[in-house]
Amino acid sequence: MKKLFTILLILAATSFVANAQSAKKTAAKKTPKTTCAFSQGNNVVGASIGFGLPGALIGLSYERGFENDLFGVSGLNLGAGAVGGFYSYANSSSNNGVTVNTSSSVINIMLRGALHYQFVKNLDTYVALNVGASHVEAASEGSSHGYSTGGSTSNTGFGGGLLVGARYYFLPYLGAGAEFGFGSAVAGANLCVFFKF
Repeated sequence: MKKLFTILLILAATSFVANAQSAKKTAAKKTPKTTCAFSQGNNVVGASIGFGLPGALIGLSYERGFENDLFGVSGLNLGAGAVGGFYSYANSSSNNGVTVNTSSSVINIMLRGALHYQFVKNLDTYVALNVGASHVEAASEGSSHGYSTGGSTSNTGFGGGLLVGARYYFLPYLGAGAEFGFGSAVAGANLCVFFKF
């Protein structure tokens, strides 16, 4: 009886060890290791300043990596998040006693989806789509020889934009880059600083 108990105990221990090793191999297959600059589980916060408009667009962004090797393509990773931007511009001109003052401001709050692919070590390249709300306010005022007139308007509506960008991480958690595109939350060219955690 003692021998039977010992044999059963050895078989149970062997089975337990084999199952544990199999579980480790399965877990390793489910969470592939990647050396990409942006991958599943990464969080990236960014601040940007945009050029290409008469004024400057100030932006903030957040993005999280959701899926690696999208569509079975090694290194093609999916990210999603949100981006917000503020743009303000004022102008004044005078000609022959007529003065015109104009001002405008735009606030954008967008959702962002992006496809990332790394061509060079530490360089994250991506194409992104922004979709969300855009609020615009504009005002003008004119005066001529003691008479003045003016008006203002505001509107909130749907906005969106398409862009391509690149981030270079000179430290594992800190990078800088640029985005080029059109539409809301993009001003032609944005210069950015990113923090990854």
